[in-house]
Amino acid sequence: MDQDKNIQSKIAGILRKIGRKECIEKAELLIDSENKSNGLNLRSLGLRAAEVMQLALVLKDIEKTGNPKIDSISFSYNSLLKDKGAIIIIKSLPISIRELGFVNCGIEDSGGQELLNWMKNAPNLSMVCAERNSFSDKLKSDFAKFGIEYPNVIVVV
Repeated sequence: MDQDKNIQSKIAGILRKIGRKECIEKAELLIDSENKSNGLNLRSLGLRAAEVMQLALVLKDIEKTGNPKIDSISFSYNSLLKDKGAIIIIKSLPISIRELGFVNCGIEDSGGQELLNWMKNAPNLSMVCAERNSFSDKLKSDFAKFGIEYPNVIVVV
């Protein structure tokens, strides 16, 4: 649990540095919450690609600890992430993740393809929600094929 608190404290510090009201409020929730969830909800914080680099480094550290407790992450409703921000995050995601949210993040095909590639190597994955992005029909078809090949994973695009 100390490792969880350390991860949450690091993320809270990064959110405080970003300085927007919603980020500061989320930072306080991460620090003050007695409810130590296995989920990390970073929804609706107005995050931009330039702001997620440090968050990505913390996510990479989850794998290095050997005891990852975060198994659900949502970046949904951060419409300013775009492909660049999504790719930075996706390349840093621990493969232990079971649930992942990227709803309405301004992602197009390059970010969507990176997500799909990551999904193929995430053995614990059970659900991905990435609807309300600008994926081409071909990429949506590729996600549908993934859903057929991996029936234990719920894929919503």
